[in-house]
Amino acid sequence: DCGIRGMAVTPHCSSDRRREICEALTLLRIVLNESNIPLILYPGMEIKGAPDTADMLSDGRLITINGSRYALIEFDFQSKGDIETKILKDVIQAGFTPIVAHPERYRYVQRDFGIAQAMSDLGCEMQVDACGLMAGLLSVEQRTARKLLKEGYVSYIASDAHRPEDYRDFEKARRMFRGEWPGENRLLAQLRAQRKERTNNDP
Repeated sequence: DCGIRGMAVTPHCSSDRRREICEALTLLRIVLNESNIPLILYPGMEIKGAPDTADMLSDGRLITINGSRYALIEFDFQSKGDIETKILKDVIQAGFTPIVAHPERYRYVQRDFGIAQAMSDLGCEMQVDACGLMAGLLSVEQRTARKLLKEGYVSYIASDAHRPEDYRDFEKARRMFRGEWPGENRLLAQLRAQRKERTNNDP
């Protein structure tokens, strides 16, 4: 209802759940089609960053965004950032582009914005949550999310929806930050091209 026509489905994962997720995604696509809901679903995971993440990506045990080289990765909120940097370096060396999930929530980014700069310099992309942009007035999470957006570090603004009500924040953020909303990028261009190809090939 808020205008979204394509969604990356990213359940939280820290282990090999590829088969389970693909089966559930197939069933959900059937339900959407039968219910005449015009929403295209792309497979993915919100991967819990760990020392073996790069190896698991390389082995195909974790799902990237629609089979691309982009992997959505989240970390512990209370860590110091050094372990996370090592994990991100390993993922990049393995040939993947990390999308750092909701960096505005991480205490080490809130305390030291230079860590966000370092992640960006490595080649990471960043996804802030709409609820982070719309968090409580003057909250650290809100300030960090808006600074990331203002400084140009944000590649994606996501709903990170866990319930239907979360799309209220998404709609508010889209209206409030329309002029700063991230533009086209390689991943979105790829997804749009795949969606167009799929539409053209449908009988």
